[in-house]
Amino acid sequence: MQDKGFSIYLVMIIVSMLLSVSLNVGTIIVNSAKMSGNLSNGVRAFHSADSGIEETLYHVTRETPVCSNFNGKIKFNGIETSYSYDVEIDPNIDCITSAKILSTGTYESTRRIIEVSY
Repeated sequence: MQDKGFSIYLVMIIVSMLLSVSLNVGTIIVNSAKMSGNLSNGVRAFHSADSGIEETLYHVTRETPVCSNFNGKIKFNGIETSYSYDVEIDPNIDCITSAKILSTGTYESTRRIIEVSY
C-alpha cells in the first residue's frame, strides 16, 4: 500500500516540474516577442528621423534653406501615417553654409534621434 502513495507523490513531482519548465519557456517566448516588437518600433522611429534629415538636406541643396525648426508627418501613397519627425536647426550657425540638424523620429511611444552637421 505504501507503493501506491509513493507513485502519486512521484507523479505530482514530475507534473510540477514539467509545469514549471513550460511556464518558464512561455515567459521567455513572450518576452522575446515584446523585445522584437520594440525593436521594430525603434527601426520605424529611426527612419522617421532620417526622413526629417533628408527633407532638411533637400531644402538646403535646392537653395531654399530652412533656417528654423519644423515638423512633419510621413505619408505613404498619400495617406498620413503615425510616423512623425521634429527637426531642430541650431540658430547660432549660418544655415546656408553649415548647420547642425537634430531630427527626432517618433513611432508610437518610441523615439530615435539623429544629429547631422554639415
